[in-house]
Amino acid sequence: MEVVSQASIDFHCEEGWVRDGGHCYLAVEIPTSFSNAERTCKGLSSKLVEIRDETENSFIYGLVKQKSWKKVWILNSMIDQSDDWNTELILSEVFKNKASGMTTIMIQIELFLCLGSQFKDLGYHAELCEAFGLFDLFEPKSKSLPNLEEKSECLAQNEDGKWEVAQCFERNQYICRTEACVEGGYRCHDNTGCISKKWVCDGERDCEASGSDEQNCPNQSTYEETGISGEIEVTNSNQYKDNAYHTWTIIGPVGKQIKLSIENFNTEEHRDYVHIYDPIQTIDVATLSGQQSNQEFYMTSNQALIEFKTDSSVIKSGFKIKWTSDIPELNSGVIELTATNDWQVITSPFYPNSPRYFYKEWLIRAEKGEVISFKVKEFIKDTEEGTKFMVYIYDGEDLSPATEIIGIETATDSHFDFVITTKSNALRIIIHYYALVPPGQTGYRISYKKGCTFKLAQTHGMIHSPGYIKEEYSPSTTCSWLITDPDNTNRPYTIVIEKLELADKVDNIKIFDEESMSTSYHSDGGFNEIVGSKSLAVGNQFYLKFTSNLIQSAGKFSIKYSLGCPDIPTHPNMTISTSDTTPATMVDISCDTGYSFAQAEYNGQQSISFVCLEGGKWNYDVYPTCQVTYCGVPPPIPNGYISNYTGSVMYNEQVEYTCYDGFKMNTISPLATCLDTGSYSSDITCAASTCGDPPVVPNGRANTTGTDFASVATYSCDAGYDLVGSVKLVCLTTGKWSHKEPQCFKKKCGIPSFKHASTVTKEPVEFESKVTYTCEDGYEINGTDEITCGPDQTFDGEIICGVQMEPGGFKYVRNRLRFFLAVCLAVCLAVCDLTLGYFKLKLSRKYFFKESTLLLSYLYFDDINECVGQQSVCGDDSDCMNTIGSYRCMCKSGFESRDSFCHEINECDENNGGCDQVCTNNVGSYICGCNVGFTLFTENGVNNKVKSDKETGLRPGDVLRFDHSCVRNICPRPANIEHGELLSRRQNFSFGDKVSYRCDIGFQLNEDEELECVSNGWNADPPICKS
Repeated sequence: MEVVSQASIDFHCEEGWVRDGGHCYLAVEIPTSFSNAERTCKGLSSKLVEIRDETENSFIYGLVKQKSWKKVWILNSMIDQSDDWNTELILSEVFKNKASGMTTIMIQIELFLCLGSQFKDLGYHAELCEAFGLFDLFEPKSKSLPNLEEKSECLAQNEDGKWEVAQCFERNQYICRTEACVEGGYRCHDNTGCISKKWVCDGERDCEASGSDEQNCPNQSTYEETGISGEIEVTNSNQYKDNAYHTWTIIGPVGKQIKLSIENFNTEEHRDYVHIYDPIQTIDVATLSGQQSNQEFYMTSNQALIEFKTDSSVIKSGFKIKWTSDIPELNSGVIELTATNDWQVITSPFYPNSPRYFYKEWLIRAEKGEVISFKVKEFIKDTEEGTKFMVYIYDGEDLSPATEIIGIETATDSHFDFVITTKSNALRIIIHYYALVPPGQTGYRISYKKGCTFKLAQTHGMIHSPGYIKEEYSPSTTCSWLITDPDNTNRPYTIVIEKLELADKVDNIKIFDEESMSTSYHSDGGFNEIVGSKSLAVGNQFYLKFTSNLIQSAGKFSIKYSLGCPDIPTHPNMTISTSDTTPATMVDISCDTGYSFAQAEYNGQQSISFVCLEGGKWNYDVYPTCQVTYCGVPPPIPNGYISNYTGSVMYNEQVEYTCYDGFKMNTISPLATCLDTGSYSSDITCAASTCGDPPVVPNGRANTTGTDFASVATYSCDAGYDLVGSVKLVCLTTGKWSHKEPQCFKKKCGIPSFKHASTVTKEPVEFESKVTYTCEDGYEINGTDEITCGPDQTFDGEIICGVQMEPGGFKYVRNRLRFFLAVCLAVCLAVCDLTLGYFKLKLSRKYFFKESTLLLSYLYFDDINECVGQQSVCGDDSDCMNTIGSYRCMCKSGFESRDSFCHEINECDENNGGCDQVCTNNVGSYICGCNVGFTLFTENGVNNKVKSDKETGLRPGDVLRFDHSCVRNICPRPANIEHGELLSRRQNFSFGDKVSYRCDIGFQLNEDEELECVSNGWNADPPICKS
């Protein structure tokens, strides 16, 4: 295999870039902060240079030296992976495999060898030793290297080629780096590598992340706009066509931001869209449709992406979008200002609104020997997740921790409550803001002036020494504060010296009643040092003067001042704990016994604590007064009422309660007294009377609704028993049941008669009693001779008496047949049939005479079945039942016997036949039906419904009753839709249920978003989300 060296490959870089090996480098002249350098390199489809070895470090040093730069921003991935720059800690990690048992001096020797090795491999971690060899003397001097978003120190290479730690807000030049491409190659803008130029504008997205190879292809409706400003105009005569798709990539100058201004925007609403993206931060900035005007959008960098999509119909007039990178409000250069004796104001860009990103820096100066005072007048924080507002204020021109007054990690709302005065004659303010979401109202207003002489009309505030936060003020400085009451209330101020530590006894604070300094509140030398705090009561204005000497300046003071509160008005029957009205005083106010506060806001309170707040205001707006305590309307009680009430109950008055009949009071006294708390003395209740369990009845049972007053006990008897007495008993107010319990007596059955049978029992017999029958002569029992009285007052069977079969039993028949047999015997030799009454006589072929009497060897009688072989004897509404020698007529199902006839029963007249919805009566029967959208429950599984295991499904009262209950028809879960979602997690739906859809951002429903489950399924197909 042939190895090709990198030197033999023909690499090339874009114009303005310098190649070294396989990389291209761009040296950017405009100094800026570390974060802006990284952002700008990203906008150039590259990265801030990341030095990975000494060779690359030497190359970068050569570029810096060639341009005579002092310092450039750099990255180092190995070092940046550690949050700690502490040399010993990092080196101890290097030597951790040898560190066990090593003394401190041994580790220090190893450290010395590593740092002094100058890139030599000592067998440990040569790359780490190499990296530390690149640091300048005494570097790194900081123990922590924060990341850009949270901390304030970054890495730089100086003019000697050595590394050092610098403040991230310093303005330094920088170098961007990207991969070099071979000749004939195209570098993707996403910094992922190179592709062949033949692949550019071939319709395939070969630069997968950015697609930059297809972003400037007019034949594919993609365009690239460059320069300082320009405009994009789309009309129905050019790019506004059916089913169109166009993109414009805008690239402005390096280090700038792009502003888009929307003009004359008119597209088909919810059908034709313009999408605006920030490609560097991959942010969806806006989606526009319909009519828009006078809108502006700011990108976070020098690039913007505009996308236009249309549907297949209704073309409107189009739009015009102007763009520019010339935005004075977002100029990232240092704005230099001069402080004067008058207050001046600086604000964030477009205050109180804000673009997604800005970086602003001001340098404010005063004459030498002066100081600068400033106050954050307004500071609106954007609390949305994904936003960052970083504020850094420095005392002086230098950017270093030593000069920082307020930083992102230390700035709190308390810093903005007072005027801050610098130690030096310069003030540097840096604001860095970015938002990954559309920003809300955010920003600031800062006022500043020269010197520290103030005339303030304020009710309260703080006075701090110059350089207070750093505890160091300027020598030979005089500051003064004249504080007056803005409302002229003539109330006194209270001064609290919270901290006073001045550098020398010559330095002092003096306090006077006015600017003329006629009356003083200090000793002759003024205040120089105080242990703890000191309070002073002064008049309705005061004048404070601070003087420092020419030499020492270490120290600080902090003084709080506030007006006192107004006097609290006194009233009869009211007690006030103190008349003191100085700030922070607490005054307890209460009413005498039997009195309470008259104001609604103090209702129910026994006492109120008024606190004098800063500014001379009480914590309550309304002063209290006391009145006789009223208890208000007495509370109602269950099962009782107020029987004696005057309509206005004052302290110590009483009301009387009475219980309804059937209820008893739980207290001895029916009276409730109005207490001084405004409530009543006793909790009176009325409990229901109780009757205990209802009496037990043999062979019966009682179903009760309870045992309290008005409860009902309903009795019923066991099968075969009749209830005699009251069926229902009611619990009375006396605590007794209303009636004597009923009795259950056995039912009686009437004695039935049967043909050819008789019994000695003549009177009706009770349930379960038996009756015995005997047959007439010539007949015998066919089956049982006794029957039993059943629970329905009928006997359980019948008595059948049949003709006896023995010859001795034929006397009755023989006498009547003798003459007929004598005549027929001569003619009928085989068989002779004779009809006698209800019986038919059959004579066998075998016969003989004895004493002139026919003796039959085989003789028997058959019953005639009246229910067959002829027209029904019972009619169409009855069933005929044959009996021996007779028949019975029984009403068919659905009919009942009245007046010896069978009449149809209309089952739907009673409780709708037990049907849920529709009952249809038929002759002798009925059928249940259901309304539209419901199906009759005929078996388990109908519309996924199953009866409970605890029910049979056959009885009235069952939740699901076969052939009676109706269940809702079901619909399947609707289908999901593309670019949208179904707003329901349910899997099963029933008749009447509704569901809704919604589309993803950028898409619109073409139909109603709601579907309804109707009798035969869903009322419509799922909607479609269109872009």
